[in-house]
Amino acid sequence: MEAIILMAVGALIGALISWGIAHRYHQKASIEFDDQISSLTEQINSLSELNKSLSKSVEELIAVSNFTAEKAEIIEEHALAGTSDDPNWPYK
Repeated sequence: MEAIILMAVGALIGALISWGIAHRYHQKASIEFDDQISSLTEQINSLSELNKSLSKSVEELIAVSNFTAEKAEIIEEHALAGTSDDPNWPYK
């Protein structure tokens, strides 16, 4: 009977030590996990801002490109048709 009690007490002590170690590493891992999540969140936010900035730049570039293309088309039409307000047009 004494051997059974000693075995039960040893198992209980081993279980408590095992639980304590696991609990400590779980807390440490939780802190590291929160730090990693914070870091990743900051990186995602900065990438989101960069994406918005690049999107705006691309939209501006497209607008300038469209304006330039329209201007070139108008200049080409003007060069081919001449001007109505310049009576000496081909003879300058």
